Amino acid sequence: MSPAARPFGPSLSRRAVLAGGAATLLLAACGSDGSSGDKPATTVGDDTDDTDGAGPGALIALFPQSDFVVAKIPQRITFGLADEGGAMLNEAPANLDFEVQQNRKTIMELTSAFHNEGIPRGYYPLELTLPSTGNYTVVTSVGGTRIDASFEVADETSVPQVGDVMPVFDTPTTSDPQGVDPICTADPQCALHADDLRATLAAKKPTALLVGTPAYCQVQICGPVLDVLLAEQPSAPGVTCIHAEVYQNGSAAAEDIQSAKLTEAITQLGLTYEPALFVIGADGKLSSRLDNIFDQAELRRALAKVTA
Repeated sequence: MSPAARPFGPSLSRRAVLAGGAATLLLAACGSDGSSGDKPATTVGDDTDDTDGAGPGALIALFPQSDFVVAKIPQRITFGLADEGGAMLNEAPANLDFEVQQNRKTIMELTSAFHNEGIPRGYYPLELTLPSTGNYTVVTSVGGTRIDASFEVADETSVPQVGDVMPVFDTPTTSDPQGVDPICTADPQCALHADDLRATLAAKKPTALLVGTPAYCQVQICGPVLDVLLAEQPSAPGVTCIHAEVYQNGSAAAEDIQSAKLTEAITQLGLTYEPALFVIGADGKLSSRLDNIFDQAELRRALAKVTA
């Protein structure tokens, strides 16, 4: 079981922990098709700079570099390929072999498929259990060139882990926005605000809760993954889908995002990043967690687990 959530407040620079280091640059480079309200990327590597088919210059960890990956518990982490200019590649090998190293020693080898169904950029997810805390490096080879990315593994995290009982709290709904304004920053607003998480869990209904803010997302992927959830919702009618925003007040976030008040979803779940999708079974336990980036293929598999 994961420890109790450690909420963070405006006194802590949320941008510093939310952005996840280098992942900010590359996920911002993902851009958006605009259907759910993500603002255009303003950092290097937006769509106008892409070089399709260019060789990779870096392997990028698309997740926070500390206080995220936990030892001795199954984890899902994601990586992307970037060109030498820092832009995410539109084309990448269908599969890559990865070595996971600690202290320069390979402790496991994995193969991952390239995922990009329904999203503007692709990534490689790895599912693994790491034996201990410390620094790790993931190494792969593309076109004969070895590239790597490093990250830290902690002994605990504030975010619920797969198998944990999901924290119970209220999420804003169209009938009771609980002071959240706007209740949805997607443009147009999405239809995933009819159900309250507390009531849904009490009714023992399988649930998918997506936490993210399309309009103010600092990694420019919140809108695309919301679109993915909306696209897959009809194929899983037994799952109640809920979208929860990050900020209590959109105007305050637009004026000063560092000090804008956070919603209960963020504080209850101990999140220091976005987006995050929590798929919960009828037993109230967390079945799957898809962090930072996911596509329709991964989402279908996660939803199938709680409807089988």
